[in-house]
Amino acid sequence: MHKPWVFLVAFSWLVSCSPSPQPISFGQDSCDYCKMTIVDPKFSSELVTRKGKVYKFDSIECLAGFVMEKMPDRNKIHSLWVANFNQPDQFLPAATAVFL
Repeated sequence: MHKPWVFLVAFSWLVSCSPSPQPISFGQDSCDYCKMTIVDPKFSSELVTRKGKVYKFDSIECLAGFVMEKMPDRNKIHSLWVANFNQPDQFLPAATAVFL
């Protein structure tokens, strides 16, 4: 006999472990590419690996530079995220974002 709570616990664990972007502490976190302190939420971005490691960047250019120079195995990348310019506290998947 299976108990329903076992399924709920397992499902919750799987969902909580899926790689996703993390909040940036502006004025404290530093860019993983150029090492500058990340201060402007409108231009921040993140790379999330398949293992769940999150790299934070102060600009999309730094994200692109990091991918080109330091991520030769693109299969390790789970997702790329960029700040929503109109709501900088939210990230958008880079693949669906519109860049001007």
